[in-house]
Amino acid sequence: MIGNFTLTDVDLFQRNYFLKINDNVIVQVKRKSSRIPNQHIIEMKDINEQYQTFLLAFLILIDSILEVIQNPTNHRNPI
Repeated sequence: MIGNFTLTDVDLFQRNYFLKINDNVIVQVKRKSSRIPNQHIIEMKDINEQYQTFLLAFLILIDSILEVIQNPTNHRNPI
């Protein structure tokens, strides 16, 4: 087990946040200042390689949840 996960400083409009594991900042996700929408920069601390793939998949899950929260009318409930 990796530890306890915490999202902090979440900005729903920009979808920026910090991901902490056991109160240590491991990942910072921030919107890239460009004209292309939804481009973000991911800054990840050096961690054990076996967890990098898991964390990337976890970040994709977090982003998809934040997108639904940010734009609820773009997503429909399943029938």
